[in-house]
Amino acid sequence: MNRLLLVACLGVFASAIAWRVVDPILPVLAADLNVSLSDVVLLTTAYSFPLAAMQMVFGPVGDAWGKVRVIRLSLMLVATSLVLMAIAPSYITVLLARILGGAFTGGVNPVALALIGERIPYEHRQVALGRFLSAMIGGQIVGAAVSGIVVDLIGWRTLFALAAATVAAVTLMSFSLLDDSSHVSRKFTFGGAFASYRTVLGAPTTWPVLASLVLEGILILGLIPFVAGMVLLHQAEGSAPAGLVIGAFAVGGTVFGFFVRRILSSIGPWNMVRLGGVLVGVAFMASVLPLHWGVLAGLFFFVGFGFYMFHNNIQLQVTELAPNARGAGVSVGAFFFMSGQGLGPVIWAPVAEAYGYHAVFFCAGVLSIVLGFVIAWRMGLRARTLVGKEA
Repeated sequence: MNRLLLVACLGVFASAIAWRVVDPILPVLAADLNVSLSDVVLLTTAYSFPLAAMQMVFGPVGDAWGKVRVIRLSLMLVATSLVLMAIAPSYITVLLARILGGAFTGGVNPVALALIGERIPYEHRQVALGRFLSAMIGGQIVGAAVSGIVVDLIGWRTLFALAAATVAAVTLMSFSLLDDSSHVSRKFTFGGAFASYRTVLGAPTTWPVLASLVLEGILILGLIPFVAGMVLLHQAEGSAPAGLVIGAFAVGGTVFGFFVRRILSSIGPWNMVRLGGVLVGVAFMASVLPLHWGVLAGLFFFVGFGFYMFHNNIQLQVTELAPNARGAGVSVGAFFFMSGQGLGPVIWAPVAEAYGYHAVFFCAGVLSIVLGFVIAWRMGLRARTLVGKEA
């Protein structure tokens, strides 16, 4: 179990670096590749859309072919995409390599999550998921922070090469530390994949979990694009304060991962959900006060900590959506979660335009508290059902 969790965490850490390494250096890439900033911003879209789409494919492929094999292949191709970006002669080749990387990241994150659900017992899985989420957030922090700091020193091509070496090292570890001999492979068919998705979506307990994923995406991660505008209302100048405030959110989530076992044993899973909702809600509502942006960053640390307190519990339920088609179940959950994040800005933008950023964050704060208590009630019922079945 320790080897499995180590490789899963390192895999998602490395893929998260590959995901976020581009974001802070878009102006540098635009200048060096002789394209406009609006063109180079498509590198983010070129990663996100294939990631969202292909995770729906890789879930059932992992169920059929073997999750370990899918993770290994995907890591190899993510590393390859970074090598291609490092040697790319033009913007178009960087864009195509980015599409390749996004597509095969869809074979790392959800499949690794499904593997944890498959091999780690339910009673130990929540702590494992906390570590997994911390690794994912940590990779995003490292990818964004390091690239922004060192790109002027070593250049973007060397930066991509180092990111490729990181992913390649994790790939090699997966061959030595992960065992796939127990999996009996079967032929992948689209008919079988659709059958798996029908199983997942046909279960009545599935939809409350999926609704929770969409709502937390809308209410919390869907507000991230509004942080920069909010920060300008708090005595901030330039883009650096916004980056630090968003970074504080990620740090809060990472810190939660280190304390998840202690928190779980102290207050239990459903009090975790309630407390997480309260932390997010109170911090969001307090952010409308006339505070310095540095204090706002402190509030967003608690937003991140609280968010992952209840997201951790929802992810636990996601791993049990369909025990016989776990890859498909996790892929559906990931798709709905990303959909919520995409819907958030669409829903909140008219509110921000009509009533201002303060109204957006205050309303989201109130609704986050309500969501935490509703999730605790509904997911608690489902967890007791699962425990009863296992007994």
